[in-house]
Amino acid sequence: MVFWLVYTLLGVWGQFLLPGVDFFSPGLVVLLQVKSLKPAFWLCLAWILIQEGTGTLAFGTAMLFYAGLVSAFYWAAIFFEARNVLFSAVFFLFLAGFKSALIRIMSSVQDLAPAVHMEPESFLIQFGAYFGIWLITSHMYRKFLIHEPVQGK
Repeated sequence: MVFWLVYTLLGVWGQFLLPGVDFFSPGLVVLLQVKSLKPAFWLCLAWILIQEGTGTLAFGTAMLFYAGLVSAFYWAAIFFEARNVLFSAVFFLFLAGFKSALIRIMSSVQDLAPAVHMEPESFLIQFGAYFGIWLITSHMYRKFLIHEPVQGK
């Protein structure tokens, strides 16, 4: 639990430094990949509350995003190996596009003007953040939290 508390604190700090960039989704993907569903549920709930509380859009955007993330993950995992690096890269490309589309839709519903001139850059920044954070988090999680049994000959 200390691992995820530190992850959440670093995520909040990261979102303070890079506003608009989601730092929590890679952690949720790691939990889904290792099939750790109970912590994934509670952490997802906490991260939704954090993002809804600090965001400028009306309530519901983070819930829609995380619901889309979980459902897309399970649909994609039916057809592909979910722990594969290539799967994660393509999935994070999808998530970056999904986030951009969702923000654009929710902004238009609330009569807010999204920053269109920043869209390609924010897409690439979000993808890079997703994939980089996932690589680090996945490695750290497997190193410190998963104790695989030693295989004998």
